[in-house]
Order: sequence, then C-alpha cells, then structure tokens
Amino acid sequence: MLSKSKIFAIILISLLVEIVFSQPIFNKKYSNGYDYKSLFLQDVVELSDDDYLGIVNSVTWGDYKQFWLWRFNSTGDTLWTKVFNPRSGGGFRKSSIWGIRLIKANDNEFHILFGERIEYEYFSYHCNGIMKINLNGDIHWSRIISPEDPWAASNYYDIVLTGDNGVAAVGATSFLPSKASIVKLNSSGSLDFSGIIFDEYNTSAFYSVGISSDGKILATGDASNINYQYKLIAAKVDLNGQMIWKKSYYSGDISVGDRRLASGLSLVSTIDGGCFITGYVTRPGETSLGSALIMKLNMNGDSIFTREYVGTERGRGYTIKKTVDNNFLVLCNTNHGYTSGTYELLKINSAGDSLWSQAGYFYNTYFRNISSDGGNLFVGVNWDEGWAFTFFKSTSGGVFRNPELRSPYNNYTYSPDSIEFRWWWCHRNYELQIATDSSFTQNVISKIILEDNTYIKNLLANQKYYWHVRAIGFEGSPGPWSDVWSFNTSNYTSAEEKPMNVPDEFILYQNFPNPLNPATTINFGLPKECNVTLKVYNITGQEVMTLINNEKLSGGYHFVKLDGSRLTSGVYIYKIIAGDYLATKKMILIK
Repeated sequence: MLSKSKIFAIILISLLVEIVFSQPIFNKKYSNGYDYKSLFLQDVVELSDDDYLGIVNSVTWGDYKQFWLWRFNSTGDTLWTKVFNPRSGGGFRKSSIWGIRLIKANDNEFHILFGERIEYEYFSYHCNGIMKINLNGDIHWSRIISPEDPWAASNYYDIVLTGDNGVAAVGATSFLPSKASIVKLNSSGSLDFSGIIFDEYNTSAFYSVGISSDGKILATGDASNINYQYKLIAAKVDLNGQMIWKKSYYSGDISVGDRRLASGLSLVSTIDGGCFITGYVTRPGETSLGSALIMKLNMNGDSIFTREYVGTERGRGYTIKKTVDNNFLVLCNTNHGYTSGTYELLKINSAGDSLWSQAGYFYNTYFRNISSDGGNLFVGVNWDEGWAFTFFKSTSGGVFRNPELRSPYNNYTYSPDSIEFRWWWCHRNYELQIATDSSFTQNVISKIILEDNTYIKNLLANQKYYWHVRAIGFEGSPGPWSDVWSFNTSNYTSAEEKPMNVPDEFILYQNFPNPLNPATTINFGLPKECNVTLKVYNITGQEVMTLINNEKLSGGYHFVKLDGSRLTSGVYIYKIIAGDYLATKKMILIK
C-alpha cells in the first residue's frame, strides 16, 4: 500500500507534467503600423516562467537600423519592449545597430550578438559585438569583437554559452579575403582569445557554433578556392583557443575529386562529443543544384555517415535542433515538387533516419528554438501589417502557423449549390469547419481534408455561414485555427438566370500581396453596372498611376494587376470611385 508521502509525490508529479505539457500553442501577428519600413523578430528564447524574450530588428524610413528587446507572455502577446538605438556623436554621418542572436546565460541574464555599421563622409565600416543584459534590458557590459577600421566588414553569425560562463562567437574576419574566425569572451566580457581558422583557403567563414559534450567549441561553415567554389569545413577548439582538429569535407571543386560543393549552415552537439551538421551538397559537376545535407561527425571530426534529402533544385538544410525526446528537427528546403518557395520540417533520429517530415512551411518562416515542453518556436514575416513579423509556437509534431484563407471570399455572396473552399497550402492534412454562427457551436460541416481545397454542395439558400481551417499534425494536438471568414448564400442557384457572385454593396479589398515587390493585385466588388475610376497616389497626395479611367464595368467582382516597377519604395494610397461610392486603402512598396 502506498504511503501518503508517495501518493502526494505522484500527485505533484502529475500536476507538474500537466503544467509543463499544457503550454499553449499560438500564432501571433504583429503590426508595423507604418512607423517603420520593416520589423522582424530575429531570435527568441524561452524564459523560466514560460514567457519568451526576443530581439526585433527595425528599419526606419531613413534606412537606419535599431533593435528592440521584446518580452512575450506564454501565448505570444507583448508584455513590454525596450529599444537599443545606434551610437550617436563621434563625428560620423550615420549609424545602425541590429541584433543577430540571443542566448541565455547561467545567471538568468542574456548575451546578444549584434552588428553595427558606422558611416563617415568618405568611408564606412561594419563591425560586430556582444553585450550582456539582464531581464529588464539593462546592459552589464558590451564589447566590440571585430576591427573598427575603414572599410572593415566583419560578419559574425552565431554565439554559444561556454562551460566557464563565457561566450564564443563565430563568423568571418573583416578584411577581404575573409577568414573563418572564433572569438571567446569570459564572463565579464574580457577577451580570452580570437583566432583565424582555415587561413590556407582563399575565403572561409563559420556560420554556426556549439559546445560539445566534452566542453569544447565546435564550429561549421565553408571555405573556397580561388574560383569561389566551396567545401564544408568544421573545427573543434578548447576554451583556451587550442586547436583540437579542423577538417574539410567534399572536394569543393567541380573539376576534381568527387566534383561536389558543400557548406555547413547549422550544427548541434551529440552525447558522444561529436555533432550533427546540416547544410547542402551539390550534385557532381553542379555549382548550385543539389540536396539538403545531414552529416554526423564523431568527437574526432570523422564523418560517420551522411544523409542527402534529394530535391529537384536547390536543397538546403538551414537549422538543426535537438528535441526533448533526444531526436533532431531540421528545417530544410528540399523542393520535392511542392509549392514553390516553401520549407520542410524533418524529424530524424540519432542514426539520421527520417521519422517524419512536413512540407509547406512558407519561405519566410524561420525555426529558432525548442521550448521546454517540446514545442517549436518559429518566426516569420507578416506582410499584411506593414512588413512586420509573426511569432508562432507549434506542438512537438511541428504543427505550425494556421492556414491563410483564399475562398470563398470574406462577406461575398455565392450560389448554394456548389462552393469551392480554398486556402494557402501549408500542410498535408486539414480540418474544415463550416457553421451558422461565428463561435462554431452550430456546425454544419466538420471534415478532414487531404488537399488545400474542397467543394461543398447543397448548402441552405439565403443563409450566412462562417468557416475556418486548421492543420493536423503528426504528434500532439492539431494546429491553431485560421482566421474566421464568412459568406452568404443567395436565394437562387447557379442554374437560374440571376448572375452569380454579385455583391450586395460596393467593396474595395486590401491589395495582395502587401507589401508588394513590385507587383500586386487589387480586388473590388460592384453591386451593379457603373463607371469606375481607380488611381494610385503617393503619401503626399500626388497621383502616380491610373489603373482604370472612368470605364463602365458590370456588377460583380473585379481585379486589377498593379506593376510598381517604376515606383520608388514607400507608402501609397489607392482610391476607387464607382458611381457615388468612394474608398481608399494603403499599400507599401518595398524594393
């Protein structure tokens, strides 16, 4: 019989499991409000209280950069922000600062890898630095880790916390030709060492860094010959900067050896002192066409095995992370004939075998971290809100951002006999719900769809419906629901004489895509035949383009293609006049 203390312990453990594994998934879109040219969530980490901390880069309309420390709660809502402005004074003309990576330190503080660009009248330079901050964004120390000389152009890409509470950064040295470099700072920000690796190559760079299970620094990247053809490189050094080994993989020359080029873009350590590396490798004799690559190295840098996830064009493995169940997730682009410009999330075991994969992650999606409950943290671009950002968390199965609806259009009227439902493809399996109320308590249809479209027939006439869609994942619960759209059914069918798809009122829709670069589409609806004028104005009210000039158009839904290739970047207004109806909307052109 169990004692009271054991029963209490079991109950406590059960409660803790319930708390840890019930953290919500979410999909949040953040608005720019046109205050900035762009906002982007560069990196994000989980805090001990289930909140999140991120660094957000912004570009002003004056084209200088600054970054923000951004605190989110457990459902992705903003708690507070703090801005880090560029340097001022010093006799230079212009300065910018941006965040690159954010990591947690052991003392509940954080390190930020940042970049700076300083412009004088006749020269400029680009440098990198590391700062240590507390949870409120107060800076404890900040150190520039690369030269601040005229025309210097260092590029550091990644940082990692070391076992002695210091921090190591990897990238490339400042002056051309660039060389792969590792910098190590101690816990107070003083320099322990800075070293160039792979100096024998024409150019080289490290893109990712990690700490091995035996406490050493691991780095991967690529190095090129005089023809700028790349081979994958990796190195292991101790915390004093002493080289343990450095090695290259593949010939890096399409005319000799295996005739293959390769690069390492991300690594994660394994329990045997080695690591997994993901990146790409080309086909023999090709300079760009190839496959996403996963390579396993042992503690001595020897290649144990490689896996190539073969695509039809330019496969790439961008990010690899270790999961809470000791497997690995890889965000890659394999172009398996799916929607152009999309990524896949691939789960593999320690032997490199594929456990599952999900296609359809939008090309503006970036995999950043794995939370303590196994959820996956992603960031992306929100074009709908002035080139801002999205922040979303999936289950351990990688169910990601909610589908974006396409048709039936919001608030349109359709014949009830057959309506096509479509959404932007982002997965392989979906659940579609159609209801007569917006809370979906009166579901008319709830069904699993294996494609990104389906036809629903014989709905009731003269009825308002609501619908939404969500993706179904491989592990855990389904993903978040899409936005809710509504549509109306008419009191006639398509077989009758009354024309289909004529709105009850005038309407002007937001252009898509927005921002545009350089083309977009503007849709509008007319309840009756009338003369229509559609023009585009710049932010000062000056007319810059006429799309429709007093043309008589029939009742129904219409669209116009806009080519902004001759316009400059900025905010524009488009205005429609249709009979007595007048409406305007904003759009952003970014080149």
